[in-house]
Amino acid sequence: MALKKTLDGRFVEKRVKISSSLLQRIILDTKKHNEFTWNSFANYLGISTYTLRHDYLKGINTLPLSTLHKIININSELEWKIIKEKIKIINPFWGQKIIKYKNVNFPDTFSEKFAEFYGIMLGDGCIYSNISGFCITCDAVLDKPFMEYVKLLIIDLFGIEPKLYYSRNERVVRCVVYSQELVRFLVKNGIPLGIKSKNYKTIPKKYFTKKELLKTLIRGLMDTDGSVFPHPGAKIVSDISIKNNSLLIDFIKAFKKLDFPVKSTKDRIYFSGSEKLKKYFYLFGSSNPKHIIKYKTFIKGNKIPKSNELVNLFKENSLKMKLPYYGPVV
Repeated sequence: MALKKTLDGRFVEKRVKISSSLLQRIILDTKKHNEFTWNSFANYLGISTYTLRHDYLKGINTLPLSTLHKIININSELEWKIIKEKIKIINPFWGQKIIKYKNVNFPDTFSEKFAEFYGIMLGDGCIYSNISGFCITCDAVLDKPFMEYVKLLIIDLFGIEPKLYYSRNERVVRCVVYSQELVRFLVKNGIPLGIKSKNYKTIPKKYFTKKELLKTLIRGLMDTDGSVFPHPGAKIVSDISIKNNSLLIDFIKAFKKLDFPVKSTKDRIYFSGSEKLKKYFYLFGSSNPKHIIKYKTFIKGNKIPKSNELVNLFKENSLKMKLPYYGPVV
C-alpha cells in the first residue's frame, strides 16, 4: 500500500526515535554485512548518499519506520525484538519541524540561465527522492571557484541562497538547497527525481527549438561532467562522461542540431584538437575556471596543467575571470 503524502510532500508514516550511536552501528554493520558501497546502500534505501552518510551517521535521531525495516530485512544478524526494546516508535510528524517555505522565485524555464542550471543538474545534480531539496556535488578543490558561480546562479534564478558544505572525509563540496516547493517546480519541468540513471526521461523538446538554449544546456553539463586533458596525438581532448544511454543520445542530437560534430562511445561524448576546442569555447563558452585555465594555458603554447597545478593558477586567474568565458575569436 502506497504511503500517503501531505500537500507539502511529506510522507504520512510512523517514525522511529533511536540513539545516534545505535543507528550508526546498525548502518555500518549492515553495509559491511551486504558488502554495499555507500552509493548502492543509499540506492537500496531510496535516499541520497549524502543523507545516508551525513544525516544518518552524524546525529539524526529519528527516521521513517519503513527505512529501519528495510535495513533490518537485509541484515540477518539484526534482531527486531532486541532493537525494538531500544527504540521508540512515534506518530507521524512527532517532533518534526514545521517547514516554513522560503520565498521562491520561479524563473522563465525558457531562459538561457535556467537552461545552464538544467545542464548542471543533469551533470552533478541530484533531487532528493523525498523531495526535500536538491544537491550539486563537485570536487572541493578543482571545482571550488565553479561552485561559487553556481551559488550565484541559483540566487539569481530562484532568490534562494544555497549552502556550501565541504566534507571532512572526502574531497567533496555540496551545494544544497532545501525547498519542497522549488523541487516540485524542477521536477514538473523535467529535471529527474532521485537517481538520474534510472529516472531520466528526455530533454524537453522546447530546448531544441532555440539554439542558444541548447548551447547553455550543453555548457552546464560540460562544466560538471566534462573534462579537458592532454593527448599525445591530438594534443588536447575534451569529453563529457554520460552513463545514461538516453541522456547520451539526447546530447549527441543536441550537438548535431548545433552543427558541432562529436564522437561517442557507450558512455562518453568527445572531440579533439585545438581548432575543435577553440570552436567549442567560442560557441558554448564555459563557466568552470578549471576548464578555462587548462584551455588558456594550452593556447599560450604551454602544457595543459595537471590537477595539482591548478590551485595556484586559480589564485592568479579566477578572481578576475569573467564568466562565462568564450575564448579567443575564431
